[in-house]
Amino acid sequence: MHAFSSTGAAAAVLAGLLDFTRVAVLVLPAAVVANAVWLRLPWIMWLGMVVYTCWALVLLAGVHIRNALYGPGGRPL
Repeated sequence: MHAFSSTGAAAAVLAGLLDFTRVAVLVLPAAVVANAVWLRLPWIMWLGMVVYTCWALVLLAGVHIRNALYGPGGRPL
């Protein structure tokens, strides 16, 4: 059984933040393109924000599920 520790919790939070940052780096260029056409098609920006938010939530949920199944760092329990 995996014992809960503050170090493990910090590692899980750090892993989540790193994954979130990776997603942000991938999505930001798309946001820049959407911003470039903001005056022409403003709904693209709203759609981009919705997609980005959903993607980030799914990714963070995946991190929590991975940590619940394998423990912090993805190691089997």
